[in-house]
Amino acid sequence: MESAVYFEFERDFELLKQDESHIEEVADRLRENIVRDIEKAGEAIERLLRFTLENGLVMANARAKYLMSIYLTEKMEYKESIRYAKEAYEYFRKTDNAAAVIEACNEIMIANLLAEMYADSIHWGNFAMEIGEEYQDYKNTFMIGINLAFAYQMLGEYKEANEMLKRLETLESE
Repeated sequence: MESAVYFEFERDFELLKQDESHIEEVADRLRENIVRDIEKAGEAIERLLRFTLENGLVMANARAKYLMSIYLTEKMEYKESIRYAKEAYEYFRKTDNAAAVIEACNEIMIANLLAEMYADSIHWGNFAMEIGEEYQDYKNTFMIGINLAFAYQMLGEYKEANEMLKRLETLESE
């Protein structure tokens, strides 16, 4: 298969049937490829969504929904992106997967930010910051904080934006 998007359907689907955690490898490859060839990546994600649903791979389906959210954000289809990210978030929250919850919240925040729904963006960003700090996931928390500062700035809340940037300085030292 000659394509910028590297996804071996048969091989990956068989591996997913054997071990659902293989979704993390698949997700990493697809996430990298969304910007390389968005259309082929979208096709692969749609196929992955169908496969995981048809085979009862609930965790893998949630990760596929998260990937679909990233894809839709890149396509500037923010409403649908938010819907998919919230569905993934609900699953990750129930399974106490803090890192995945943070990723889903971040995607919801970014889609809201790009859709110029700054108040919603700030809500999800603050929620993700709390989780990130609680679980000491400083890498993701730092990225969320940058986006959050930008959302505050876009709302004209410069004091809050500045406070967020100062908060991020303390994270850098941890």
